[in-house]
Amino acid sequence: MMKHLLYITIIFITLYTNAQQLPENLKDIDHKILNEHILSEVNILRKKKRRKALTNDIRLTDAGKDHAEYLSAKKTLTHRQTKKAKKNPWDRLQFYKLSFKTCGENIQYIYPSSPPPMKKEIRPSKPNSYEYLAKVLITIWAESKGHLLNMVNKDFTHTYVITKVDDKDARLYAVQLFTSYF
Repeated sequence: MMKHLLYITIIFITLYTNAQQLPENLKDIDHKILNEHILSEVNILRKKKRRKALTNDIRLTDAGKDHAEYLSAKKTLTHRQTKKAKKNPWDRLQFYKLSFKTCGENIQYIYPSSPPPMKKEIRPSKPNSYEYLAKVLITIWAESKGHLLNMVNKDFTHTYVITKVDDKDARLYAVQLFTSYF
């Protein structure tokens, strides 16, 4: 009996550990898992600033995906698009039929195989994991005053992050949206 329990425990731990590893092809990132880790990191920052915790909101997916694809196609970082209906984060959220009170957006790109130097050293518990990628993204944003202000803005209640991997140069684009609703 104890032997069977030990086997079941080992199988469970193995499955859990593997489930948290990033896929070999970053295009196959599970946004739900990544967002749970990002949410955890953002809420740690918010707690330090005595802000209420944010909630992940998958309703932001379409607007985030739209902008991540735009950034990847243009190989740039900008909060603005050329189409009038999607010109800025506010317009994109309205384009995707969201009714909200306020919004914000953080964007960046990194090369996951060699993240940029950061002021704060990140010690991964699991290299190549969702946890590590979330820590890298949040740390880079936190080192920028404007991005940090978005993450700790007391008016925001919801967030979601979408990533897009550029096939040609292996850049990972990330779009983090924030909202609060009426």
